[in-house]
Amino acid sequence: MSMRPFRPLGVGLLAVTMATVAAPVTSANPPPAINAGSGTSRVLTLITGDQVRLSADQQQVQPIPAAGRTGAKFKIQRFRGHVSVIPLDALPLIGRGRLDPRLFDVTELASAGYDDAHSKELPLLFTYDGSPAAATSTLRTAGSIAQKPLPAINGAAARIPKDKLSGLFTELAPALGAAAKSKASTAAGIGKVWLDGKRTPTLDHSVPQIGAPAAWAAGYTGRGVKVAVLDSGVDAAHPDFAGRLQSENFTPEGPEDAIGHATHVASIVAGSGAASDGRYKGVAPDAELLSGKVCVFDGCEESWILAGMNWAVQQHAKIVNLSLGGGDYPGDDPLEQAVNTLTATTGTLFVVAAGNHGSSAGTVDSPGSAAAALTVGAVDRDDQMAGFSGRGPTVAGLAKPDVTAPGVGIVAAKASNSQIGDPVGTSYLRLSGTSMATPHVAGAAALLAQEHPDWKAGQLKAALMGSAVTVADVPVLTQGNGRIDVAAATKLTVTADTGSLAYDPQQWPHTDDVAQSKDITYTNAAAQPVTLDLTASYTGPDGEPAPAGAVRLSASSVTIPGNGTATVTVTSDTAFAGPDGLYVGSVVARAGTTKLSTALSVHREQESYNLTINHLDRAGAVTGDYLDIILNRQAEDEWPLFLSEEDGTTNVRLPKGQYLLDTTVGQERGRAEASNLVQPKLDLTSDTSITVDARQAKPVTISVPEATARNVFTSVDYTMVTPGFTWFSGVADVPEGHEGARLYTAQVGPSVSGFDGRVTSQWARLDPEGGQFFDNTPYLYALGWPRDGGYFTGFSKVVRPSELATLKPAITAQSVGTTGVFGVMGETSKILGGLGYGYPYSHLPATPSVYVTTEGVSWAGALIYTNGDAEAAFLNSRAVTYRPGRTYRENWGRAVVGPAFPQHSPWVSRTGDTLGLTPPQADSDGHYGQGVAGNGSMVVYRDGVELATLDYPFQAPKDTGFAVPAGPGSYRLEVETAGSGVLDVSTATRTSWTFKSTTTAGTTALPLWAVRFLPGVDGHNVLRTGRTHVLPIVAQAQQGSAVGKLKTVKVQTSTDDGKTWLTAPVRTTAAGKFAAVVTVPDGATYVSVRAQAADSKGNTVQETITRAYKVAR
Repeated sequence: MSMRPFRPLGVGLLAVTMATVAAPVTSANPPPAINAGSGTSRVLTLITGDQVRLSADQQQVQPIPAAGRTGAKFKIQRFRGHVSVIPLDALPLIGRGRLDPRLFDVTELASAGYDDAHSKELPLLFTYDGSPAAATSTLRTAGSIAQKPLPAINGAAARIPKDKLSGLFTELAPALGAAAKSKASTAAGIGKVWLDGKRTPTLDHSVPQIGAPAAWAAGYTGRGVKVAVLDSGVDAAHPDFAGRLQSENFTPEGPEDAIGHATHVASIVAGSGAASDGRYKGVAPDAELLSGKVCVFDGCEESWILAGMNWAVQQHAKIVNLSLGGGDYPGDDPLEQAVNTLTATTGTLFVVAAGNHGSSAGTVDSPGSAAAALTVGAVDRDDQMAGFSGRGPTVAGLAKPDVTAPGVGIVAAKASNSQIGDPVGTSYLRLSGTSMATPHVAGAAALLAQEHPDWKAGQLKAALMGSAVTVADVPVLTQGNGRIDVAAATKLTVTADTGSLAYDPQQWPHTDDVAQSKDITYTNAAAQPVTLDLTASYTGPDGEPAPAGAVRLSASSVTIPGNGTATVTVTSDTAFAGPDGLYVGSVVARAGTTKLSTALSVHREQESYNLTINHLDRAGAVTGDYLDIILNRQAEDEWPLFLSEEDGTTNVRLPKGQYLLDTTVGQERGRAEASNLVQPKLDLTSDTSITVDARQAKPVTISVPEATARNVFTSVDYTMVTPGFTWFSGVADVPEGHEGARLYTAQVGPSVSGFDGRVTSQWARLDPEGGQFFDNTPYLYALGWPRDGGYFTGFSKVVRPSELATLKPAITAQSVGTTGVFGVMGETSKILGGLGYGYPYSHLPATPSVYVTTEGVSWAGALIYTNGDAEAAFLNSRAVTYRPGRTYRENWGRAVVGPAFPQHSPWVSRTGDTLGLTPPQADSDGHYGQGVAGNGSMVVYRDGVELATLDYPFQAPKDTGFAVPAGPGSYRLEVETAGSGVLDVSTATRTSWTFKSTTTAGTTALPLWAVRFLPGVDGHNVLRTGRTHVLPIVAQAQQGSAVGKLKTVKVQTSTDDGKTWLTAPVRTTAAGKFAAVVTVPDGATYVSVRAQAADSKGNTVQETITRAYKVAR
């Protein structure tokens, strides 16, 4: 049986998009994906050697097979902002746990800096399968760079040159497949391959809050205990660490703390407080500090962390602090494995941050999700949970966090190069996060380790959990056992041998559940006997107490002899009537004022059934060449399952419910056909067996009027709306003019509400000069047909000219050497976005004919200008519906390119006290993008004071928000760009807006104007003129903003690149429209423009555009 949910980084599912595409042929210079948004597209190489071109807005994805992999097919998925592109021949290896899904998460690869522009190698982690020598040989053959053994995971790290990846995968795939089916070692010596991904650091009153002064008074300051902080490298020059630091650097950068995170964290653990006369002393000020630098500014590679963990235990660290983390996945990832393995083999306690992605359930980060970790959440000074603190359970169903500690507004040491936090004096700063809570616990563990030098991880963890202060009415999955109390922990004379008992999950139905028993052994360190009164309880998933008998103790009290032990058996019995789900609770032992808690948890499976899916190919034979995707249509946050078995039968156990089943038969490379069968309504109410028969799928055939046209791609897809997200999936053939695979589709069974389909197809002329792709195609057929309420069982269409509208996009010529890539993408009212390709035009200007269908489909265009290594310029249009038989003309890239506010989304807005800053630029026809005229800077002022200088354009949506002070203020926003050489107009722009803004309840468009210049230039951006000409002008306000009535528009022009300026007379021609008279002396070749405008509410704009357009007699 194979059941493996696919999860990206992050927890909680908002939206999923999936598509299946057959790859284009290999191209030495693949065209950019269209609709690339506001920034530059990136190329990323997968472990298979295939490349993926990803647009900046992640809406367009173009897979490019590696040499020798022509015909490879791909799954393209979107999960909560992450895009994954998976070759179908890799899917079974993901499903069998042999390949890390992150290897195909192109969003993660790009954000980690592993795109081809920034990294020529792909960093990987390998676990051994048998002999390490065999794995080493395999990696050496693949050209690996700097193999690094990692004993904690029984494997190694290696960087593989990207041009060697295809060969590596060719060798690994059969071996990994064989390893998945048997326990025998493979010739390759490799059992699993992971991405060497990047984790991130998780960002006075607090030390007394956990009782540290009382422990100091008892003589426990951490003396003689080694604590390792694996982080961004501690600033050894800070007075609080003078003469007490042993450091090692596992990153390729210098040893200094360029972030400030590690210095702050280490100060909480064991800072001396020397720079504050002891005020900001750490929890264990006499502990021996080990600093392992495993993080740099852009993250912490997992191989660095693993190497640091090995080093820490080799240095005999008693406690290791990990204030870092990343997404939690099904199964144990390399860091979770290392925490569990090193804890078991060395007794070192790993204290790990729960992460800062609360406050919803299931937000604990890895490796805080490791069973052996002491996982720490954060509270404020009043022991109230921090909203950001990660909550349980983990993906594996473990009850986490284990404890909490102060993590809000913590003052600790400031590194000299610190780039984070609010300074407190010159030597300290204030930060919040579970990163700050974690070192409180690590320091507390050091105090306990000094008191009990023979204790190992389990005993330290149990004592800290057992003595924690539980806050009433806060769920266990939020606070664990509660906020640590090290004073109480150091006073314990009775301890438990474990901090928690986790029982095996119990399968539904629960009438025959077998009670499970586990022991807790209590140890009495005092000479006198101690009697413990014991109670135990569970709380159900509904927050109510479990029925009596759900948890039983072998005794309600136990007497432990002096210097002796006593054991209590705790029995968990889920054979009761009650809600299904995760039950959490505790055994509480009391003796006088002493209280000791041990956490309990058990998962009571909800009503579930076995589903068996058999598979037949188009010849009616049993086949293992398939992929099942199963989606729970009723769940709000449940991930899809990807299932495939060699014997052709999927066996999976699922909760009772309503599912969608999407099966692709014929996914192997070289297959001449592929069948996609979708069953939108699969009701699982009992054990069920079904057969997916590819013969039910019918062919998809399309023909167009032009005999020379060749198919670029044909896609059949659908969307499914669920309570928590929208799922989009399909199957496509992308032959790029070559003989493609036969495509077959079918809907199996009845439709359901929210289920809609679509067919899209594009056709063009292959380059007769033998160029790449469909270079300079004079025509393009862009076709689409929706089907509301269902998927397609085959599709046959002969397209007739009368059904089509004709678009005539005039693509303007730019600088010498600049070429264009133009394309269109169709969408329906039910399905937005889709597969899109760009068509290269090396001979500009160009005016291709684009023929589009009109019924139920709207079309958006996109143009990319490129010139060598210069930053590309991107232009987009909104989706428009056309009428059949009509011809529509528009100009692309025509001057003047400058500030604009196309009539949709607020481009510059305020939400609460965050400014959204994506001011666009546009050509004369309103085709828009960011940084069209080049990259530059954006400066924000408030009340005359500069708040920040930012890059323009932003390169990712997460960067477009900028926090500003609450309340009203007078703002100035300045955007300046310098041409990249792609355009030969608008070679420099400078725009300054002034406006007033205050805190808002929702998202509010800010009152900004743009002055648009519309000269009647030709296809080379040249205006043929006499000594004077009239320049049309439009004043454009941001849609939805509360601008005033326009009062003035002033214009100046220059024909010497701004050295001198002439005032141009301006007259009003209509509301918001003006005309300026421009004087052009003999010999002038360019006109630069400068404008000022103001409205009745005091909002102003000033624009300067150098070389706005060309002129000639």
